[in-house]
Amino acid sequence: MAVVTLPLLSNNLQDKPDIYWKITKAPYLEEVKPKKYIYYDDRYQPLNLPFNNDNQVEPWHWGIFYTLQVMDAYTTLRGVKYNCIYEMNPLLPEKPTASELILFKGAMLSFINIFPLYKLDDHHLLPSTTLTGLVVYNNFKVEKRAKAKGCKKL
Repeated sequence: MAVVTLPLLSNNLQDKPDIYWKITKAPYLEEVKPKKYIYYDDRYQPLNLPFNNDNQVEPWHWGIFYTLQVMDAYTTLRGVKYNCIYEMNPLLPEKPTASELILFKGAMLSFINIFPLYKLDDHHLLPSTTLTGLVVYNNFKVEKRAKAKGCKKL
């Protein structure tokens, strides 16, 4: 193994006196950049923190999601006007008012934006959107059956 002493080399270079500094001191002055992700262990995937969300939900998907939420509230309010239709959600009364339903929906939907527990993208929101679409469809069917059955409006 050959060892080269840089101070001797740099003394011989009169036109470049800073070469010793660049070779010996400058690498130690570089800043250590923090890692992009926080790792608990190398076996685990990086944490998906809200500020590191690369895959986000498309705007059209949010539009469909919130439109279906409004339609769910609307069809529920139309349906509970009949004496034979009751709300199935155990967190709501059997005949919820508009204010109770809007407050409930607002509280539940705010958790999506306030407390994202994982990286939310189109694939994560799709089951909720599909389920809400099925609920709206069911609400229309239940109301149609109530009319055919002869239930009275309250």
